[in-house]
Amino acid sequence: MEIITMKIKSCRHTVDSLAKFDNRDKGVGFKARREHEDQHWKFVPRHTGAVRTETVFHYDNRQGSYPITKSYEVTKGLIRSSSSSVRNLITLTLSLEASVEYMAVSATVAAEFHTEIETTTTHSTESSWSKTESISFTIPAGKNYKVMQHVVSFSSPVPG
Repeated sequence: MEIITMKIKSCRHTVDSLAKFDNRDKGVGFKARREHEDQHWKFVPRHTGAVRTETVFHYDNRQGSYPITKSYEVTKGLIRSSSSSVRNLITLTLSLEASVEYMAVSATVAAEFHTEIETTTTHSTESSWSKTESISFTIPAGKNYKVMQHVVSFSSPVPG
């Protein structure tokens, strides 16, 4: 993953650049003129992408004498899915001890009880901005016909 560094300039004072003065959130402002290391900002991409090619359909009409028409349903658009889970572990330990002394004899009894309860809650959402349409293809006689499409998948370690 490539990390990009750049300076953010003021549109009002064109010689000033945005800088981070200290570790607090309020320690941000514009510095004038001189080049400082705290004026360079790193932009790290939130998403990585993977491209793959999928076959929509394949028809071999090399042995055929006539053209063939085929219709296929094609979905175009974007599907966004995300999930998150929360694990909750409750531990309970209970101990009881009793002692009895009578004359020169003493006795002690102890008991301990330990239990754990674990629950996990998972939440998933999926949003779709897509449409499905029918496309007709005419495969000429003597041709091997293949329709393919690119599919892009994005992933991010940042939730949301």
